[in-house]
Amino acid sequence: SRGSGLSGLAGIPVKNQKIVRPLLPFMRNEIETYARTNQIEWREDSSNVSQKYLRNRIRQEVIPVLKAVFPEFLDGLEKSQNHISEANDVLDLRIRELEEEMVTFNADEIVIDLKKLGRYKSVKPFLYLLLKDYGFTQWTDIENLTNAQPGKQVFSNSWRLLKDRDKLILSPLSDGDQAAQLIPEGTSQVSTVLGVLDFEVAEDYETASEDTIYVDRDKLDFPLECRPWEKGDYFYPLGMKGRKKVSKYFKDEKLSLIEKEKSRLLCSGNNIVWIVGRRADDRFKVTKGTKHILKIALN
Repeated sequence: SRGSGLSGLAGIPVKNQKIVRPLLPFMRNEIETYARTNQIEWREDSSNVSQKYLRNRIRQEVIPVLKAVFPEFLDGLEKSQNHISEANDVLDLRIRELEEEMVTFNADEIVIDLKKLGRYKSVKPFLYLLLKDYGFTQWTDIENLTNAQPGKQVFSNSWRLLKDRDKLILSPLSDGDQAAQLIPEGTSQVSTVLGVLDFEVAEDYETASEDTIYVDRDKLDFPLECRPWEKGDYFYPLGMKGRKKVSKYFKDEKLSLIEKEKSRLLCSGNNIVWIVGRRADDRFKVTKGTKHILKIALN
């Protein structure tokens, strides 16, 4: 009744990771007979007789009736569970094959390739197999997500499934520290959601990259601020004339909603110095007149 699939119908496994249940194959009366014969004392869990729990009502009321009508009921049930367990093993193997075929596991997100998924006539059962362990129940909504506009999402209690162009991105939900971080003058290192920012006085400079920039130290107003981007933010991309909205930059770079949320801006006052890990601002670049160079790197 809970929609647990084959794994639920197969019952509790004898071995599940580090948990082993060596007595699971034996009937209760077999265990009690063995214990009495060998004078082994045991403790009875009082909850085993409480009618408050559904499992006990089934054991005490439903199963005796079924055994009276079908004497071989428990033997037949055990055989059926064994067959289901074997079928579930085959299904688990198929899930691993599907993951190798169309799923990419990144550091903090899981990406499903919709083009590869689309090769199958019906995608819903495949989505169920791939996502059943992440707490989702809205399987029709998830199926519709494959043809939805980018940015549409479906949530479980602890995961988010996002449509992004030709892929689905699965990522964990977290409160995520959205507060700005102030970086005082003289700071050499600070941890951010993107990684560690290193600040180092440099004698010379090299061409800026996504992960490392060189700025004119005297143009900075401390404390610097590392914060999430906001609507209306703009900067002057290094090497370009004129300003550009950060939202437009993200769109041109084809960042997903999740990537936008994770992005951070390093700011001096109200001015963006660096879209961290992506693009520096032209206003703080090193010039011939620069006297003090500050190297900032994301590690």
